[in-house]
Amino acid sequence: MYYEICFQNPTPGETSIPIAAMISEKHDEPQISDFLSHPHHAEKIDFGHGNIRQPLQINIDFSMALLVSVLKVFNTESVDDYLDRSWRIFQGTASSKDLEKTPVHICLAHIMNNMKRRLKDVSRKNLDFLLYVIGLLIQFKTLEEMRELLFDCFVIFNSECISPVSEPHLKRLLAKINSFDSSYDHAKNDRQEHF
Repeated sequence: MYYEICFQNPTPGETSIPIAAMISEKHDEPQISDFLSHPHHAEKIDFGHGNIRQPLQINIDFSMALLVSVLKVFNTESVDDYLDRSWRIFQGTASSKDLEKTPVHICLAHIMNNMKRRLKDVSRKNLDFLLYVIGLLIQFKTLEEMRELLFDCFVIFNSECISPVSEPHLKRLLAKINSFDSSYDHAKNDRQEHF
């Protein structure tokens, strides 16, 4: 496996700047945590413990070993702590200390691929619809948008048929899907025009 720690290039449009890399035959938490801790430790030595900076964001694939390692080294928290903290943020009850920790983002392509594999066995007939819903959940801009979307999904998926109660939620969800489709088509057309 190949691992790399890199920083965003300050020049817009340029590739990231790698600061550490590792090739390993092992893909486990101790090995990954050890690799991640070396640059972090070097920063403490060079700049002092009080001047250490938290990364603004960490992007990973869907690897549990990598998630556990990143949380351990950069946030000094377990996956359970991370989920509890995420829940407090979602509920709007997070402390300032909760918000100081680095958010971990999982690659969208990995999420969608994983969801497609899992949902294919559940509902082949509604697979596209379910993937759109997951896409909407992933790209929400505010917690209020996410809460509204989750509530719409809750009402729709708990209804045996379209009813006066579920219909407004279904209409709102379909409007969001159509808007999502439209923004994708615009981005696709923009890319085709420029390239």
